[in-house]
Amino acid sequence: MSAIARTTSTELSPTFALAGLPADRSLELKPTRERRPLTGADRVPGPLLFGAARRSGTTWLSSLLNIHPELECRNEGWLFNDFGASFPEWIDERKVRRWAAGEESKGTWLRDMNAEECLHVLRRGAWMALIREAIVREGWKDWSRLQWVGDKTTSFYCSQIDKVHETFPDARFIHMIRDGRDVVVSDLFLLIREIDDREVPEPVRQQALQAAEYHVHGRGRPVPLLQPDVLRYLTTEWVRTVGGGMRARELYGEQFLEVRYEQLVSSTTETVGAVYRWLGVEASEEMLNWAIHECRFEKHSGGRRPGQADNSAEFRKGVVGDWRNYFTNDAKQMFKSIAGELLVELGYESSMAW
Repeated sequence: MSAIARTTSTELSPTFALAGLPADRSLELKPTRERRPLTGADRVPGPLLFGAARRSGTTWLSSLLNIHPELECRNEGWLFNDFGASFPEWIDERKVRRWAAGEESKGTWLRDMNAEECLHVLRRGAWMALIREAIVREGWKDWSRLQWVGDKTTSFYCSQIDKVHETFPDARFIHMIRDGRDVVVSDLFLLIREIDDREVPEPVRQQALQAAEYHVHGRGRPVPLLQPDVLRYLTTEWVRTVGGGMRARELYGEQFLEVRYEQLVSSTTETVGAVYRWLGVEASEEMLNWAIHECRFEKHSGGRRPGQADNSAEFRKGVVGDWRNYFTNDAKQMFKSIAGELLVELGYESSMAW
């Protein structure tokens, strides 16, 4: 058994925790030396990653995480993405391997680790140094008190989940799920606001602009909010992201937690308390009441209460079941054809007859 397999994730700091990466057969992989358990001043926070489909209530939950003095959950860092700037690419693997192949390197810096472990340490070290510096400069959190540090990024953590797990096998991973019909409606209003920044197929763009004219600006000809191309695109994105979350459950096991938006709305205190306890941080009644009050919808929405819609705002409405106001019979049939079985599997419907 390798040193990696014999060492538990709880004994390693995130900076030096080792995970097996695909071996380069051109380099000799010698046995590695066990690291001593880390305690006291050596301890650093564990990695916390949070992914979900867009418009699943993630900003609310990430604010509830970040408000806690023992947690740091940054927002939309896009550490893993699909546009060529993903976190693992920050380190030039080819140059590291070239250096690691030298006899001098093998005899000094890499005396007790191999090239694969070296690459992993460098990547993790860069990530931890960056987040620590960001926290220290902000001056809000006490680094010595933090139990978990990380980031919430919608969709990319789920779509890149195998790479995420390869780099952060010891992370706690939170996946948030919301009824896909509500996600589609909310995501379309988000797309309307971000239409100049989001890369989408041209038919989707045109239908979103038509929807904006009528449903946001109150002008132009009446059109359904969810026309075929935009509905197909957004529903497929929801299915793909939820599938990534299911894969995360397989990879992370007990280090994985699923949170339902609907439960967060209906049982806020109980749900937040369960998340805090899962992370092993303070979950007293006083802490929960303070955190929930500080992160309430009214504060983020500029004073509007849940249900008071502003279709041009980031915090638009904050309710469950808003899809019923926008889904036509045609929209229902298309959603069922793409995601109906998943909706039933997740328990949002008991059958396809909705």
